Order: sequence, then C-alpha cells, then structure tokens
Amino acid sequence: MIAKVTRGARMSGLMTYLVGPGKSNEHTEQHLVAGDSAVMTMYGYDSLDKAAALEIAASLDAPRREFGVDVTRLVTRVDPDTGETVKERVDASVWHCSLSIAADEGQLSDEKWGQIAQEFVDRMGFTEVSGKAACRWVA
Repeated sequence: MIAKVTRGARMSGLMTYLVGPGKSNEHTEQHLVAGDSAVMTMYGYDSLDKAAALEIAASLDAPRREFGVDVTRLVTRVDPDTGETVKERVDASVWHCSLSIAADEGQLSDEKWGQIAQEFVDRMGFTEVSGKAACRWVA
C-alpha cells in the first residue's frame, strides 16, 4: 500500500475535484466506498454529483468552522523579489490521503477498498477504535 498525504485549504475544492473528471479524465463512477456513519447514512454507495460533493464537504468541515479552529502548516518559500527564504503559515485544514496499490495487485472491489480505508483510519487513530472521539471522513 502506498499512501500520499497532501494538505489543502478548501474541502469543497477537494470534494468537487474528486467527483469531477480528474486531471486526465481518470475519475469515473464517483461514489463512496467508506466513511463515518453519518456520511454513509446520508449518501451510501450511490454515485455522487457536484451537489452531493459540496454537501459532504460542508459536513466534513462543519466542526472546524463551528468551533473556529484554524489549522495551519509552516511553509518555506523564496521571495521572488528579494531571493530571501521566507517562512509563513498557510491554511491546511484539509488532510487528504490517497491510497494506491502496485499495478500487479490487480483491481480491487469497492468492498475491499472500503475495508482498506476503514483499517487505515482506525490505525491512524481517527475512529472510536483509538478510544477518542471519531472524526468525520470519507473514502
């Protein structure tokens, strides 16, 4: 299993990208394979459209917004005018992890991907399995 984590600032941007055609039209039959119980109860395994993606994004982002939590990360960049290295905080409220397998592992069913996603979030400590309150998530 290969995991690639990215951080971003807009949950709605991520979700609409994931239900859209993708950068090279690689996104097809967009639907959930796993998620927290609230999202799965609302959306199940049906195909998702942009409206559903925006609703899911709002649900995922609601606690952060409700409690006024700022999630940032420190980035280092070079100022193009001065050439100096500058460190600054940027919004990083979206944590996105892409999971992939080697090509020789073949195609996996939705059920298998759902199981992999559930085990991943359990091991990351994002669910009740950790003994802490669960977070909102989708796969």
